[in-house]
Amino acid sequence: MNDELEAITGAQPFDCPIPAPLTTPGWTNQFPANSPLISLSESTIKIRKKKYWGKFRQKKKTVAKLQRALFSPPCE
Repeated sequence: MNDELEAITGAQPFDCPIPAPLTTPGWTNQFPANSPLISLSESTIKIRKKKYWGKFRQKKKTVAKLQRALFSPPCE
């Protein structure tokens, strides 16, 4: 599966163990401030927050899930 994924996306499979960023204090500092995912998401949230508070809260949860999935790959 990893080989297929790498062939399709060019992504490298994660090497374990990776320290889980979410359990590390100040984990956001481990990633560059200008990371596209984070900066894009934050600006989108700020824009939408003014218009749709309910949707903003839902989006914030989604972003947190995305960041968890990207930054702390499951290690078995």
